[in-house]
Amino acid sequence: IYFMVDISASMQGAIDQAKRHIEKFLGGFPMDQIHISVFTTTGREIKLKAASAAGVTQAFKGVNAGGGTDYGAGVRVLQGYKPKPDEDVLFIFVGDEEASPFTEAVRASGLNPMAFGFIKVRHSPGYSAVTTTAAQLGIPCFMINEGTFADPYAIPRTIRALVAATPVGQAARAVAPARVSLVDTIMKTELLKKPVWAAIETAAA
Repeated sequence: IYFMVDISASMQGAIDQAKRHIEKFLGGFPMDQIHISVFTTTGREIKLKAASAAGVTQAFKGVNAGGGTDYGAGVRVLQGYKPKPDEDVLFIFVGDEEASPFTEAVRASGLNPMAFGFIKVRHSPGYSAVTTTAAQLGIPCFMINEGTFADPYAIPRTIRALVAATPVGQAARAVAPARVSLVDTIMKTELLKKPVWAAIETAAA
């Protein structure tokens, strides 16, 4: 799980939301599988020292909003954390979309995400950096709200249900975790494969 948090001007709300969601994910994934960056036009890694709310608060201490926005900067600072061969990658962005698409930065990272999750802090008419990038990569982009991951221990199953329910090229609303039939369907299927563009690049390497 790669959390990338927009801390450009007016994004103090993004910082607060990111902390709440990261705390939940610590109940669903080992701490070493969660990687976090904050970005403006440059990015920097946020390192957790404890898998707790206090640990998240400490990690974000001194992080304040200000500056421009380049989503690619948030990706580049985490691209050194490569997944294992049997692991899927999920990018979760927290912020608005007042920036340019960052498709090439994602491709260059070599991380090959299976999907984007998007915690949209505020509406930005005329901008679609995250959703456009997902569409260009041919992967789903699902929206996340405060109720999406109500049960931290069900987060992995909920993610797969969201990915399966989200058409590529559309930003679908969060799917309620209570849709057990959909979750059961996903759990019975094979693990999601790499997106087509990633498989092509791997074959060509």
